[in-house]
Amino acid sequence: MPDQKLTPSPTSSEQAIAAFMKGGDPFAISDKPQTIKNENSLRADLPPPAMTPPVASTVLGALSTPTPSANTLDVEALQGALNILEKAPEKTWKEKLKALDIGEEEATVIVDAMLAKGYYERTYQLTKKTTVTFRSRPLDAQERVQRAIEQDAPQFNGTISLIVAKYNLAASLVSVGSNKFDPSDEANYTRVFAYLAKLPFAVFNALIQKLAKFDQLVLTVMDEGVLENF
Repeated sequence: MPDQKLTPSPTSSEQAIAAFMKGGDPFAISDKPQTIKNENSLRADLPPPAMTPPVASTVLGALSTPTPSANTLDVEALQGALNILEKAPEKTWKEKLKALDIGEEEATVIVDAMLAKGYYERTYQLTKKTTVTFRSRPLDAQERVQRAIEQDAPQFNGTISLIVAKYNLAASLVSVGSNKFDPSDEANYTRVFAYLAKLPFAVFNALIQKLAKFDQLVLTVMDEGVLENF
């Protein structure tokens, strides 16, 4: 079946940037339900966030409860499910750190680096012999991504994901093995793009997964808990 383009939406770029700023995996970006018959894109769909069994069953039950009309909803049951969600305790900053296996002492090092240098760098093991180092991105890097999306006006979700992924890497890569990069240099984007273009997709995807992990770490540490705990 031939690919069918999405109807251009004025909020596509905003959704892509919102996902990028939250530190989510760019390949998990998704729009609101639209008509997509078959998009041969590079996007790898991730499962939706899991709800705890009681909440999930209550919500699903509310949505599936028979009603007098097929076009109506059991509002009382749905409201009860929403009340359960609202009462679910939100994780504290310390609990979020623990979930990422980060101690408060290490979090302090990250915060100090962000405040003193304006960025934080961290190295991950990409393979047994190769490491990759990332640097947290400044605001102008986010603006650059948004301008690129608006300029290209992509019509497929996979294209938006690819643009976000490439620009995120170009603004964050410090090194991959013996390959060194300078995220603070304007010309670095061209160099990183040329480097990424020659990589096997499996390696490119591995870099994106590591970057997503790094982004989640930085955003969690720099959450509202910073004001409360430092």
